[in-house]
Amino acid sequence: MKRAFFILLSLLCLVVSCSRQKVQRVPDYVIERDSMVDILADLHVIEGIIAYENSLKPATPKYATKYYSCYFEMNNINRHRFDTSLVYYYSNYEDIAKNLNDEVIIRLMKMEGDLQSASQVVDEAAGADSE
Repeated sequence: MKRAFFILLSLLCLVVSCSRQKVQRVPDYVIERDSMVDILADLHVIEGIIAYENSLKPATPKYATKYYSCYFEMNNINRHRFDTSLVYYYSNYEDIAKNLNDEVIIRLMKMEGDLQSASQVVDEAAGADSE
């Protein structure tokens, strides 16, 4: 009987200790997660544009910096807050950073799918006009 009681007590302690994991509150100065996913996806697109333009003719790093500055300005994003948020997400929680990257990849894949769909509509419309 004592053994069954000890096992039951041990299981109860295990369940209670596992369910009391701290939920980490994101500080106010950190950009909201969904917004951060959008921003990172947009910045990956900008990186692609810069890489493409550099393949046509090499540009100066100042040229690339203008893309980023313009993006941050157009979207009312403070560069310091962005950098701080990026450090927060990538340094505090490895699993959060991985999930954040997964969400960015999913968002980029959706953007690519939307582009392909739009391209097909344009191609079909062009084909219908030529008939």
